[in-house]
Amino acid sequence: MKKTILILAVCIMLSGCGANKKEKENINNYYANIEAIVLNNGNDSLEIPFEYKLNVTKKADNQYEYSVEILNPKVAMYSIEAVAVDLRTDLKADMFPSCGIFEEEEINMIPNQANKDKGFPAKIVLNGVSKTPDVQLNMVVGWLNDNKSKSEKVYFKLKETYKEPVVEKPKEETTEETTEETTEEVTEEATE
Repeated sequence: MKKTILILAVCIMLSGCGANKKEKENINNYYANIEAIVLNNGNDSLEIPFEYKLNVTKKADNQYEYSVEILNPKVAMYSIEAVAVDLRTDLKADMFPSCGIFEEEEINMIPNQANKDKGFPAKIVLNGVSKTPDVQLNMVVGWLNDNKSKSEKVYFKLKETYKEPVVEKPKEETTEETTEETTEEVTEEATE
């Protein structure tokens, strides 16, 4: 009985250590991607085989929420990893939006095909928060090709400034009654 408990305890410890090792690998991978962005010096890749866009909205607490969408791939992309970094912030203290690094499931995209249940979303969205309305992000997106024999990485910058929505005042509508009254007044003045 003591041997069984000892073996069970060792198995639990080993499984915990395995998870801890994977977590450390993920963290190292995350920081390696940030370092790659810094070392890239803001140079955009010449060919980016997907579309991307940045949206900024204002939150109630005077912070700004942004979302980066990666969509419409032109090539098959497997095991996608992406990180969006604001280089104006503290790179060691702040946590930046990422995908494909800490998730257990692979993220893949194939042109003109989407099946979220099987790990092929139509788009990938990275969400973050900024203290300023001027959002400036440097991105890295990495993936493996269709037979997973070659890795690719692209770099690009995104910039968007939140603008308060312009609220137009409703135009005054003229009603038939107003038109009739005006016509009667003009007619009376003309006859006098």
